[in-house]
Amino acid sequence: MKSIWNWLKNNPLMFIFIGLIMTVILMVITLPTKPRDTVINIEKAVQTSDTTLLDDYVLNKLISLRCPNYYVALTQFKIESGHFSSKLFKENNNPMGMKYPGVRPTTAKGVRNGYAYYDNLDDAILDYLLYHMYLTKGVKYTDKEYIEIVLKSYAEDPAYQNKVKGLSDKLKTHGDNGKSVQK
Repeated sequence: MKSIWNWLKNNPLMFIFIGLIMTVILMVITLPTKPRDTVINIEKAVQTSDTTLLDDYVLNKLISLRCPNYYVALTQFKIESGHFSSKLFKENNNPMGMKYPGVRPTTAKGVRNGYAYYDNLDDAILDYLLYHMYLTKGVKYTDKEYIEIVLKSYAEDPAYQNKVKGLSDKLKTHGDNGKSVQK
């Protein structure tokens, strides 16, 4: 036990990263469970690409999990999944085009068709949060900083940052189509 403690003292970033992972785990454990009909509705929304329901659900889930840059995250989900209509999203519950990670913790169950697959949308959202924590090393960025600094090397498309900024700004301006967002 002493050797683990000494190792953590000598690796402060790992200590912070483990702390962040534990925080996410505790948040998930303490979340109230949803009635079964809500889960069925989300599964149906995924299969039918009900973008209004999915937008609301994902945004509220990101906010309830205290995701930093939640509008940017929702924007990435929408862009990467073709507004929740891609084959990868429907077959793998993978709205981000995530590959199975080799280094960081993940909620992915494995690889299907070259990409990570998840049991459900909630697991994919949690995996995005783990990815976000791994990528930012716990540093909190404004949306603008996150788009400019972190997403700079994220996508092959040179216009990706501008697409994310444009849609993210639009989502912030128009909210969630006039419906209430749980904050």
